[in-house]
Amino acid sequence: MKNRIYFLLSILMLSLISFGSQAQYLTGIGVRLGTSNGITVIRYFAPRARGAGDLIIANEFNGWCGTLLYEIHFNNHNENIEMANVGFFLGAGVHAGLFGGKEYNDASKTRVFATGIDFIIGAEWKLPHVPLLLSVDFKPYYDVNADQADFIDVCGSLRYLF
Repeated sequence: MKNRIYFLLSILMLSLISFGSQAQYLTGIGVRLGTSNGITVIRYFAPRARGAGDLIIANEFNGWCGTLLYEIHFNNHNENIEMANVGFFLGAGVHAGLFGGKEYNDASKTRVFATGIDFIIGAEWKLPHVPLLLSVDFKPYYDVNADQADFIDVCGSLRYLF
């Protein structure tokens, strides 16, 4: 059922694509797939700004988690390896989630509420001539109030930009 929802969301996003390239965009919304699956919304603070807020709602450990990140985005300025529309980003933030007890921690039989801190580093590619952003990231996080505390989330995202 979840895969059908993600597939339909992807089809909806692709149907919204206008084939004119936008030089500047402030917001992106899309799907995030990998270690955890969910949706992601990114909002740049100003046109051509380096700072952005990223909201991730993910389904993991038979529960849901919301993550809010502050990210700094860097363009690739390496003259020896010229890659058009490629950039890198890093950031930090917080998360809160409610997870299935047994899936989250084998010793727990009840649901677990966890909060913690997150870090993220990744690369992104703005596809030429279409408002799509493809990114991959590595997001380690630490739960401050749970027995099983540190995790690593590796995902790819596809966002529609507007």
